[in-house]
Amino acid sequence: MKGELEQRVSQLPFKQISIFQPPLLLGQRTEFRLGEKMCSWLMPIICMLPFLRRFRPIIGEQVAAKMVLVSQKEGASREFYRLNEIFIK
Repeated sequence: MKGELEQRVSQLPFKQISIFQPPLLLGQRTEFRLGEKMCSWLMPIICMLPFLRRFRPIIGEQVAAKMVLVSQKEGASREFYRLNEIFIK
């Protein structure tokens, strides 16, 4: 479903479109989600393995901060941001 949504958004007539593809988002939720809670404990440990590092969780505020930065600069007409491109250094 996400792929279909990205494809449709990419077809919209905007001058610039930035699509963010973060892995599991960490942070406070208004509702309890057992699966996400369990993954938020397990994924950081599992993702210490080098070949799984690209799946490590990220804090929602980090994604939001990167979105703000991207929105304030000129960029390519279509940009995709994955985990390593989202982390603010």
